[in-house]
Amino acid sequence: MNYYARLGKQFFISLCWVLIAIIYFSRFYKTDEKAILIIYAFLFVIYFSRAIRLLYFAVLKRPIFSANESYIFDHYEYIKYYWDDIEEVVFDENDRVEIKLYEPGKYLRKIISPLWRLRAFIIYKLSRKASIYNIDLNLLIINKGENQLFRETLNNLSV
Repeated sequence: MNYYARLGKQFFISLCWVLIAIIYFSRFYKTDEKAILIIYAFLFVIYFSRAIRLLYFAVLKRPIFSANESYIFDHYEYIKYYWDDIEEVVFDENDRVEIKLYEPGKYLRKIISPLWRLRAFIIYKLSRKASIYNIDLNLLIINKGENQLFRETLNNLSV
């Protein structure tokens, strides 16, 4: 089962942050406040890369999420979770899929983005109970009637 990208709330939030960063970056460019400049440059890099990745998947109609009998593949983060390594798949109220693994440290090296890898590493070291692997369902095109079917299919594949 393949699901494709939606240019929804996450995409537009990323674009807003990119615009805010550009505005403030240009405003503080000639000042001595280098710390503010660095913060907005950092925000620009993070949110611009998110927006570009979402645009890439949506425009080229590439699947952003795949699941079959062997694995779950998060194309957005480019991580393939094998069912043998998955302890539990939990759907939370914020439309996120939390993937709880038997050995989450094994997947830390598979996170491509250095910032997300650092974030996951810190969460993993601070709290080994928290799930550091999440998939945001708001990024997927799932029709209104198919949300429950999606959950049931994922649960059936996990057995």
